[in-house]
Amino acid sequence: MNTFSSSSGYASCSACEDGTTTNDATGQSTCSDCPAGSYVDSESGECTECSLGYYSSDPKQTSCTKCVANTFADELGSLSCADCQSGTTSAAGASSCATCPAGSYVHNGQCLVCPAGKFSAEDFSTSCVPCVKNTYSDEGSNSCDPCNSGETSVAGSSSCLACPAGSYVDSDSGDCTECAVGTFSDSDHSLSCTNCILNTFTDSTGSTGCAPCEQGSTTAGIGATTCAVCIAGNYINGGGVCTACPVGTFSASKSTTCTNCAANTFNDNEGAISCDSCGSGETSVAGSSSCLACSAGSYVDDSVPAQCTSCPAGTFSDSSKSTSCTDCAANTFSATTGSTSCTSCEDGTTSVAGATVCTNCPAGSFVDESGECTQCSAGTFAASSKSTECSLCSAGKYSSANATACTACAMNTFSSSSGSASCSPCEDGTTNDATGQSTCSDCPAGSYVDSESGECTEC
Repeated sequence: MNTFSSSSGYASCSACEDGTTTNDATGQSTCSDCPAGSYVDSESGECTECSLGYYSSDPKQTSCTKCVANTFADELGSLSCADCQSGTTSAAGASSCATCPAGSYVHNGQCLVCPAGKFSAEDFSTSCVPCVKNTYSDEGSNSCDPCNSGETSVAGSSSCLACPAGSYVDSDSGDCTECAVGTFSDSDHSLSCTNCILNTFTDSTGSTGCAPCEQGSTTAGIGATTCAVCIAGNYINGGGVCTACPVGTFSASKSTTCTNCAANTFNDNEGAISCDSCGSGETSVAGSSSCLACSAGSYVDDSVPAQCTSCPAGTFSDSSKSTSCTDCAANTFSATTGSTSCTSCEDGTTSVAGATVCTNCPAGSFVDESGECTQCSAGTFAASSKSTECSLCSAGKYSSANATACTACAMNTFSSSSGSASCSPCEDGTTNDATGQSTCSDCPAGSYVDSESGECTEC
């Protein structure tokens, strides 16, 4: 087998040429070529079809050729290898091509996984696509995942970067962007920046917090880049707003509160920087927007601020806005506080200046034109108190000064007229035998005046 002699008379048989065979027969005069798609099996010597994944394109082959990578032969006895379809691959000697799945791609006949930062969404891919901005992928991904909130990435990224405090992810550009002046972010992963609250500010970009305004200054609103001083006449209210001081108060600049006007001062305008003194005869309590005129019967006492003081008894004020009270004049009085005038003393009574009561002139005296109690002069009397004049002693009587009654002239004395301060003795040879006489009588002839008895005595 696999030998031949082509003519008669050979002493031996010749071996078949490579690639030819006698096809398992002896006594052959020729060898036959193995056809394309087959080869001469070295062991059996027979023509054998090329196995799957192998081919022979020409006859007379002693072996079949292995299909190269990315080609295949899926039939026995193949004359050639077919190319793998796009997106599939095979190793050398393959009888079929394998699908390259999503997340991988075909490169040089190999199915390779997409590197991190790239992806392939479908089977049969020949390349991987970079992840777009603000997405990322791990190795072998069939899609890209969006960055977490507050993170960003460039195209083709395998991970996302958290925007640091002081920045945020710009929704339009997708970039980490510094916070603008007047705003801040105090943590990573911020999607936006926060306005500085009232009375805080930041004047630089990329801020992680806002600074408080110094005492007495404020901002016009939220998101401020500077603070403004609260000017005199204003204060920072509980809401942090610079507000005009109400009437009755005032302030200096940078104030957090307004100060009440002191007693006896006022202001009637909002936003005042000082208070005005009350006018003469006016007063006020602390924090007043106006002053009160002290009414008649009262006055402003500087030692007792913030109130009108009633005039004490014995004094008066007859008009409003008085700064003092006037003593009642002599022979007048005021018995109560807060008097607007004084009352004249009754007839027969008197008083000194500033009196709270009138005093009765005692018996033996009277109220003179000056209003004073004056003793009755000799020869006059006042029998009771509250007299407005003294009465003359009648003839036959007399009195000394300050008398409350007249005294009858003693016997042998007389007063011939009213108003006598004393009695006169009867002339010699005259007498009267009774008291209180206004005349003396002559002793008749034949009698005389007894010196002891004072009477007319017969001779």
